[in-house]
Amino acid sequence: MLQQSCVYVVYPHLLSTFASITTAEQPTLASLLTRLELATERLEDLSLSGNLAGGGAAGRAVGRAIRKNVDAIQATVPASVESYDEIINGSLKRYLEHSEVIGDLVKEQSLAVQRLFQIQRQFILVAAQSKKPDFESATFSELIGPTQQAMNTICAYRNDNRGSPLFNHLSTVSEGISALGWITVEPAPAPYVGEMKDSAHFYANRVLKDYKDTDVKHVEWANAFMSILEELQSYVKSYHTTGLVWNPNGKDVQEVAASLSTSPSNSGKRPRPPVPPRHDRAQSAAGEAASSAGQDASAPSRAALFSALNAGEGITAGLRKVNKSEMTHKNPELRGTSVVPAASTSAKPATTSTTQPKRPPRTVLEGKKWIVENYNGEQVLLDKIERDHAVYIFQCTNATITVKGKAAAVTIDHCRKSGIVVDSVMSNLEVIAGQSVQLQVSGHVETIVVDNTDSAQIYISPESMGVQLLTSKSTSVNVLFAEKSSDDYTEKAIPEQFLSKIVNGKVVTEPVVRI
Repeated sequence: MLQQSCVYVVYPHLLSTFASITTAEQPTLASLLTRLELATERLEDLSLSGNLAGGGAAGRAVGRAIRKNVDAIQATVPASVESYDEIINGSLKRYLEHSEVIGDLVKEQSLAVQRLFQIQRQFILVAAQSKKPDFESATFSELIGPTQQAMNTICAYRNDNRGSPLFNHLSTVSEGISALGWITVEPAPAPYVGEMKDSAHFYANRVLKDYKDTDVKHVEWANAFMSILEELQSYVKSYHTTGLVWNPNGKDVQEVAASLSTSPSNSGKRPRPPVPPRHDRAQSAAGEAASSAGQDASAPSRAALFSALNAGEGITAGLRKVNKSEMTHKNPELRGTSVVPAASTSAKPATTSTTQPKRPPRTVLEGKKWIVENYNGEQVLLDKIERDHAVYIFQCTNATITVKGKAAAVTIDHCRKSGIVVDSVMSNLEVIAGQSVQLQVSGHVETIVVDNTDSAQIYISPESMGVQLLTSKSTSVNVLFAEKSSDDYTEKAIPEQFLSKIVNGKVVTEPVVRI
């Protein structure tokens, strides 16, 4: 009977240990759960063979008691949170390990990423136990606040360290981390995560190109971060197909958030150890959410349908003409949401991603690089350029920027509806991720690179008629040039479509030009 008594004495001690475990002790929790399950199986085996002191019935009772409490501990974590923990303990952990090896700013930024994932885990846990709040309410703004602050902290590493040799690393994370804004996106958050993943790919490919033959640890780091986004997209697609799943029968979100923050012993805040994927749980969670939503909305929806059908020709009486400000093809910012704001109301349209605070415009020389960024509707003149200076123009909207003098290189990054006038460039003139950009070269330039840009008008001076144009993943790029003997500009489109044929064992590609 001594062995049986010891089991009953030790087990309450383990339960009290679970209640005091913090986030930093997650590996300890995983180890305890694993050992506890193994002990249960061992006790059950002993009871069946009659080798446990006190008889088989007592052994089976001990095993059942332990198993019951293990299941109770696991039940505190919803299936959606449990699957999210697989990302935290899997791809995120590998990314943190590789960031630790590289060190410096990459390591610091990775710790901020880890913090953001912990905040989002808590957010998903709150949603699983709460009724859905109004996204425009102060309650939701307070709830989403820590997520916004964490994302701003991560992006600040890139914006504050543009001269760093690890700039592409910082940019990879800054571009991709916006994917965690999926919790505010409806009705298709998974494609949104995919778009952010593609944005991160641009800088991740630069890291791979720079280090693939020199330092494999940077290659492993880039692959580790991209795997986080890939797993996150799969997770969102499985558990939150049309948006973050809330509990229609849950409590008020403020009450749940307060209880979880003050009661760590029963909140399930601690990430669980990795478990095998349970796709049946994902399907069950999605089915239950759809079933409950259908039951709540089926009666009024059916009544409204028959009422509309009986309206006859008057069914169109409530329609109104859509003005230009509500047309998605004229306002790209409306494409990410199915909600179009009414012209007569002052309510703001529902946003599909976390809002970033507006950063102040600035023009500053850092080392030998001029930084011109965050201008909106302003005119900027840069006239102190020297031959060894590079110019970096970032995130300007509806702005006119003039670069006087001969620069070593000019890069125009994420600018929208802006005009840039450049005298001469000794190296490359680059346009990256632009939209409706007008670029005018008044002097001499050797090479112009246009990458991932939608709509660009490029004016070439007579001195730059020998320029080389390199375009990739870009649409609506036109080149305008004038001969020395004429002041009239001729406009030509850069081909977007290509025709490839296999000729004599070789692939021959020609642009498709339509007149």
